[in-house]
Amino acid sequence: MPPPIPLLADCAPSAIRLDPPLSEEARLTATTRERVSQVMKMMRLAPDIQDEILRLPPMRRRQRAITVPEVTAIAEEIVWDDQRESWRKLKQQNGLSEE
Repeated sequence: MPPPIPLLADCAPSAIRLDPPLSEEARLTATTRERVSQVMKMMRLAPDIQDEILRLPPMRRRQRAITVPEVTAIAEEIVWDDQRESWRKLKQQNGLSEE
């Protein structure tokens, strides 16, 4: 059985391909308002962060997952360089840093 993929990796592709009108998309896919809000926030991430999220490796046992709320908090930062620094720190805290 393959290792589980983080929920974050499930949410990110939706953020990238979801186009307005979101209310219609949410209705058709039975998506909650909260999920639509999370997806919209993730669309504010710097493109390179979005790409990294899509390429996250499967989680290892006992590895702490990066959560959607942690990433949407990063997306609240307006400046992409600030987002990148927060993303780097979050990856480092979760053992995903190259450093």
